[in-house]
Amino acid sequence: MSPDHRSADGDLEPRAQPDLPPVVTAVSRWLEAATGLVLLTALGAGSIAVAWQPARTVEFVGWVVVALAVVLLVTGIALQRTTQSTGADPLTFASWITLTRGAALATFVGVLAVGTAESGSTAGTVSVPGADAGLIAWMPALLFAAAGLLDAVDGAVARKMGTVTDLGARLDVELDGLTTLIGSVVVVSMGAASVAFLAVGAARYLYVGSLWRRRRRGRPVRDLPPSRVRGPLSGFVLFSIWFALVPITTAGQSILLTTVVAVPFLCNFLWDWLVVTTRVPR
Repeated sequence: MSPDHRSADGDLEPRAQPDLPPVVTAVSRWLEAATGLVLLTALGAGSIAVAWQPARTVEFVGWVVVALAVVLLVTGIALQRTTQSTGADPLTFASWITLTRGAALATFVGVLAVGTAESGSTAGTVSVPGADAGLIAWMPALLFAAAGLLDAVDGAVARKMGTVTDLGARLDVELDGLTTLIGSVVVVSMGAASVAFLAVGAARYLYVGSLWRRRRRGRPVRDLPPSRVRGPLSGFVLFSIWFALVPITTAGQSILLTTVVAVPFLCNFLWDWLVVTTRVPR
């Protein structure tokens, strides 16, 4: 090593690391997140497959892979946007809790898709000879509950550990939207919610798309103001989806609850859109 890399007393000095281009940083973070997501999903889905031994194992794996690809896409979008706007944030422990929600969501899709097909049911229950049918019937609700409960944990952990980052917040929002979208499609397809409930799952994407188009046309867009009701309403939506997935819930009960929850949720989304598009005062 040349003398230029030693201090006056002879100790080695670390080389200065050059700043990487944003795209390289985003790809590096995505590969890190993707590796963890694949391992987490393989662990969860593999454990369930071994215990369940579904007749359509290949189809189960296929559905999990498709759902995982969507989660990876959403994760990549969050990483790319955060790196462009605020720079490279690390993946913290709280971020990994958020990503675990994505793994649970991918496994949920596989279990529900194949379980429904095997049971010939539209309610998401399964009946597999030689398996604990009761536990398997509850598996979609348990996996969705895990995804929802971890949503309440990741933010609290980030605040407790002092590791709140823009990347963590973006990942949280993106996975919230994806969980709500998938959940709403599932319960509507099961007949456990009215078709109108699809608007709940689509609301965030319509909102984001509208703001993107508005910015492209050079129209003003405000920052979204804080709200005390936004979080609880989202929580009620996730609860209503979980309630619809529970095997002992009747279609009439779940349709009633999802409808009652959807009305204030959509009204709040509409109000937020009116505020940020400057159609009403703050």
